[in-house]
Amino acid sequence: MAAPDQLFAVLERHRDQLRYLFIVSDVVLEKSPASNGDAGLIITVNRAPGEKCERCWNYSTHVGEDKTYPTVCERCSAVLSEIEATTRAR
Repeated sequence: MAAPDQLFAVLERHRDQLRYLFIVSDVVLEKSPASNGDAGLIITVNRAPGEKCERCWNYSTHVGEDKTYPTVCERCSAVLSEIEATTRAR
C-alpha cells in the first residue's frame, strides 16, 4: 500500500492494526512518490508468503515454528499456550 504524505501519517499511527482492519495476512505501508497533491492511495494485492494457519487462516512465515502447535501461526500459538496454562491451573 502506498499513501501520499498526509494519509501515510494517519496509516503509520495504526500500522500494527492494518492487517486486522483489512482482514489480510500482512500490510506493507510505503510513502507514495512525490506528486502535485492529488495522488490517492495505491493498493497492490499479492499472495502472502508462508503457510496458512489452521486456526485463524492467516498466512504466516512462522507456521510450524512451535513444536507443540506446529500447524498454527505465532499469534495463535501464544493464545493456545495461554489457554492450556489456564486449564492446567484449575
